[in-house]
Formats: sequence, C-alpha cells, structure tokens
Amino acid sequence: MHLRIRCSRYSRITDISPLTEMTTQSASSWYSLDPLVFHRWLVRPTILMCCWFFICVYCCYIVPASDHKIFHPPPFAVPPAKRRSFKSQPIDTGSQSPRGPSMNLNAGKRKRDQDESFLLQLAKFRSSSDGLQVSPTGQPDMEIKTMNAFLDLFVPQIRTRQTTKAQDHNTDLPISQLPDDVLSEIFQETLEVWEIYYIRLFRFSLVCSRWAAIIRDTPSLWPFICASYPLHISLIVLKRSSKHPLDVWLDDDYRMRGDREIITEAKVRAWIDMVGEHAYRWQRVKININNGSHREFVLESLERLSAPILETLEIDNSLHWGPEPKYALFGGGAQQLRSLSLSQVYVTWDSILLSELSGLQTLKFDGSVPSPSVPQIQRLLMACPNICKFDLGFGGRGEKEGENPQVLEPTTIELSSCTCFHLQIDIDATQFILEHVHAPACTDFSLVTCDSPNLMAAKTPLVMSTLNTALGHNSSRWIEISESTLQFHSQGASSFEIWLSQAISPSSSLEWLLDHCPQQSRNVPTKLNIAAYDDDPFPRIRHTLDMLSSSTTELQLSTGSSPSRVIQFLADPHQVDGTLQWPLPNLESLSLRDCAELDIWAVVQMVENRLGHTESLQMQGLSRFPTKLSELVLPREMEGDQMTLAVTRLKELVDPGVVPVGYG
Repeated sequence: MHLRIRCSRYSRITDISPLTEMTTQSASSWYSLDPLVFHRWLVRPTILMCCWFFICVYCCYIVPASDHKIFHPPPFAVPPAKRRSFKSQPIDTGSQSPRGPSMNLNAGKRKRDQDESFLLQLAKFRSSSDGLQVSPTGQPDMEIKTMNAFLDLFVPQIRTRQTTKAQDHNTDLPISQLPDDVLSEIFQETLEVWEIYYIRLFRFSLVCSRWAAIIRDTPSLWPFICASYPLHISLIVLKRSSKHPLDVWLDDDYRMRGDREIITEAKVRAWIDMVGEHAYRWQRVKININNGSHREFVLESLERLSAPILETLEIDNSLHWGPEPKYALFGGGAQQLRSLSLSQVYVTWDSILLSELSGLQTLKFDGSVPSPSVPQIQRLLMACPNICKFDLGFGGRGEKEGENPQVLEPTTIELSSCTCFHLQIDIDATQFILEHVHAPACTDFSLVTCDSPNLMAAKTPLVMSTLNTALGHNSSRWIEISESTLQFHSQGASSFEIWLSQAISPSSSLEWLLDHCPQQSRNVPTKLNIAAYDDDPFPRIRHTLDMLSSSTTELQLSTGSSPSRVIQFLADPHQVDGTLQWPLPNLESLSLRDCAELDIWAVVQMVENRLGHTESLQMQGLSRFPTKLSELVLPREMEGDQMTLAVTRLKELVDPGVVPVGYG
C-alpha cells in the first residue's frame, strides 16, 4: 500500500515504498498495534494537545498584548525564512514607551500592517493551491480548522479596509479639480517674495506630476531673472519663460540667502551675455552698479542692445563719482519707455533714445555729472508731452556745448499731465525753463539750488511770478535756497511746510519769500522742521519761531546741543506788543526725537504749562492717530529710570482713557 503524508505548511506528497512486511510479526518487536489504532490513540491526542496549547497561548498572551483585532500568526505558521525576525520583535504590552504614546501608536500600525500582509499572503496561498486539506481520516485537523476560521474571519475585513483606504487616497481633492490657468494664478498670488520665489516654485513642482507640468509649461510663472541666482537657474528661467516679457535685475552687491560671496565680474559678464540675447522681451530693467570693475562693461553692453518693449529702466551708479563717458543706451531702440531713472549715468542727451519718448510718464536724472544744457532740457520736455513726473537733479553746471543757454526756442511747452516738477539746477537755468513751461495740473514743485542766499533773494520776486504763470495757483511749491528749504502753497492751499537746515537770520531769504507769498498762505497751518547743529542756535531759532508763531501747528526740532532754551521758550508766555501771548499758540505736535542732551523734566514742565493749549498728548510707537491730534516724540535713547518717572508724570497729566502714553 501507499502512505500519503501531508505537511502543515506545504502541499507535498511523498510516496513510500510498499510496506509488504507490515504485519503483526514485524510490529511485535516492541509493539503489536494496528496502524489505524496507532494513529487513533497516539497521533490524534498529540495533535489535540498541541492545538489546545496554541489556543491557550493565543488567548492569554497574544490577544491582550495587541492594540487591534488582527490575528497574530503563531510561530509555527511563519515560514522558516521569517521565523527569526518574528521572534526578534518584542511583544507590545501596551505600556507607554519612553518617547511617548505616539511611538507606541506608530509601532502598532507597522505591526498591524505586517500581520495583514502575512494573512493576505496565506489566504492567497490557500486559494492558489490545494489549500489546507484534511487528514487521512477524513476529518479536519484542529490546527487546520482553526487557521481556516481565522482566515475566513479577518481576510474579508482586511480587504474591505484596504479598498476603502485606496478609494480615499485616489479621490481628487478640490484643488485638483481647478483648471490649469486658475491654479497658475494661485501660484502667482502665493509666490510674492521674489527672493525665494523660484525656490518655492521648485518645491511646488514636487507635489505631483500635474503641478510640475503646469509650472513647467506656464511661461507667466517665470516672469523675472536676477543676477544673484546661479547661472543654471537663470538658464532654466530663460527656457521656461519662453517669449513672456521679462523683468531683469542686476545688483552686483546683492547677496542671496546662503550666498556669502559678492557677485564676481566673470559671473556678471556671463550673465549679461546670456540675458542680453533675450533683450527683445525685456519689460523692466533695474541695475545697481556697485563694483567699478565691470561698470563700463555693463553700460557698454546696454548700448549694443535693443529693447523694443522696454517700459521701465532704472540705473543706479551713484557710488561712483568723477568724469564718466557718455552712453547712448539701447542705441535708441527703446521706444516703449514709460519710466526712466538714471543716477550718476552720463548719457548722450541728443541720442535717439531721448528723442522718441512720447509715451514717457516718469523721467528722473540725478548725479554729480554735468546737467544737460537748457536747450537740451527744453527739447527733452518737448519730446515728453505726456510726462507726469519730471525730476532733474544735478550738482554740476549745465553743459553749454557752444550754445547760449538763454537762446531758447520760442515755443511754449504744454505739460497738461505733469503733477510733479522737481529741479536741482542753478537759478538762472530754472528761470529760463519756467518761462517756457505751462503745467496747470502741477501740485508739487521743488527747486533746489546751490546759489547764495543773497542771489536767491534777489531772484525771488521773478521766480515767484514765473511760478504763478507756469504752474497756476493750485500747486505746492518747495524751494530750497542754499541752507534753507521752504515749501510754499499758493492761494487755495490747505497746508504750509517749511524745512530749515539751519535757523535763519533776520536778513535771510525767508523774509523775502514770505513777503512775496500770497497773503492767504501766511495763515494756513504750517509744519516747521528745523535742524541746527551749531554751538548756539537759539537766537536764530527764536527769530524763526517769532516769524511763524501764529501759523505753526507742528514743530520738529533737531539740534546737536541741548534744546533746553527752546523748551523754556515754549513753556512760558511772553510780552508781544504789550500783551501776554504764548509762543506758537496753535502748536499741536512737538518732535524732539533728534535732539541731544534733552532735559526730560523741562519737557514735563512745558507740558504742564501748555496743557490747556494742547488737545492731547501721544508718545510715538503705541498708536497712530490722525494728524490733527497733537503728539510728543521723545528720543529712544532716553529710556531709563528718569524717563519712566517722566512718563508716569505725563500719564497723570493726560487722560489715559483718551490717548495712551508710552515710550517711543
């Protein structure tokens, strides 16, 4: 006969040679039992005892130690290759690990995943082979029956949970349902800080393949290029921006986060050559030149390029002083300019660039290089009929170039859109220019001149009459005369501001200018700023305060010495024309932030005396109130015990429920 042997793990059949000598004689050597009786009374009890032992171990140790309801396979059910790793895993007793409950939770999840994977493999094995069959007696073994029961109970639950988890994972999020153009707009709104713009953009591209494709194929997400970026990043930007307009920024001293080296000359040259090939799509260009070694190379490169869609150009070369060669920027190929700002850059004024500026709205030139001649300025303004802001500030005298600056074309320049007109040239050139300019919409005019006060005082009546003709009657006029800066408001103005770099004397130009101001401008609220750093500025400061006593509402004082005499002057009334009057009776705001050696208790005494003439008191930094409220600004350097006591006293003087008082 043949004896069929079944292994508990693997379905394998082993054929044994016929036992022809299996008789009672061959078995009588040490036992005389029939094989069926031997199997019934010896093998079956042994199997039952092993099953009961397994059930006891499972119920007493494995189930209480588990944090889930998944079956932990016994050691005998583990393949030999995995038996060692299974035994090496410690049993989770449910106690909290030294690292906290989260570590136990993560360990439990990993253990559960391992058990689920093993049970699924076991179920797959059962379904792909003969399965777990019964013993030769026709009755299932207890071990096999128990294993089948566990598989039938837990495998469907595991498969259901994994199916639900996969469905949740594959469900599209609301943001995934947005169109590509909307998602790209969200990216642009999120990426506002340009310094880390592309760093975040690259991180966004790692989220999923769809985001990566949108970022890669949307040129508008690559709108600018900076020399501070590594060259390989610049190449990526140029490639992915395709034909989209570019904003270009070159600052040879700017250091990106983590970049401790100044941009080298070799990198600037390589970057200019690389980006210059795309000058046809430059839209805005900003260049700050701090390293003189490649200054000429950068400016000469701009001469050779053509930028047909360039709208904004800013070049700052202010760190370099001295003679500079002339440059014809872009060779005249920038007809779409809307804003042009050049600092310490000596350009060819009669170049094609400066004669095709019909769309220019902002024009700013400054530096120590010689200014253009008066005829050149006139032709420049004639080429910009739509100019809104004109700012010309040069420390040097204007070029003559063989022309008499007084010989101008008789045409009147109409600047109907100009609202801001700033000039920093000599007073004669200013007078000649204003005679040929008509800007009725101008609301801000400033004149800065290096002429002497006496010369300016002599020119004042002529300048004021020219201003009234050229700028109309609604503009604020800010005129700097040598060491004094005055801002004038003509008839109909609502405020009046005066900036004085030194306290004036009775014979200065202020009296001349005040005499030629309209009478209505003398009584409007005035903001007075005085900076006096000589040894004894009080006499001139007092003279200034006397001249503007009735109209001054705000006073900002900056002194190199103690302003105690000024504080005492403001603390007590004085005799004026036989009557007792307060100095600056309409004073609402006093700033002493830039005063040295300030006596805080003198300030407290002044506040006590003038409290009836002050609407409220505010320390700088706590809250911002409308300018109609008074404020007292004290130096930050005065923080200490005395400052604390003084502020405490000021709090007692001022109703804390109206205006809070604190440090600046």
